[in-house]
Amino acid sequence: MVSVDTTECKEINAIISCLEEVMYTSDVIIPPRTKLEDYQDRTEEDIKIMEKYFSMESGLALRECAVIPGISVNKDLINCPGFVIKAINNCKDEKVGIVTKEYLNADYVGFENITHTGLLIGKRHMEVVQSILQWIDRL
Repeated sequence: MVSVDTTECKEINAIISCLEEVMYTSDVIIPPRTKLEDYQDRTEEDIKIMEKYFSMESGLALRECAVIPGISVNKDLINCPGFVIKAINNCKDEKVGIVTKEYLNADYVGFENITHTGLLIGKRHMEVVQSILQWIDRL
């Protein structure tokens, strides 16, 4: 199981409250159009992909997943190796990643100075792919 910067589950939210910013997210997340230089980890093509899909993967969907107390994940039902990948941009991100790793009894890697979409499609996405491939090789 590979978890790439996922929304926190009920059990993680019980340990570290992660929901306050989610509750104030608008219904549709639209990435701001700024100069390309302002996107630390995304190309112009990445931005176009985000603009195409962000209205479908909106703040409303985010709140549906993360409404207090959040969706429950029973770790006892997970019987496969796990790997948690987290975008780290502040102390809270790091804490959430570590708590998630511990809760799921998983391996963990945090990528600093990268966004959620940067992990998936940004300039540094191959770092993430390589970390997953290395983790699979260690199994």
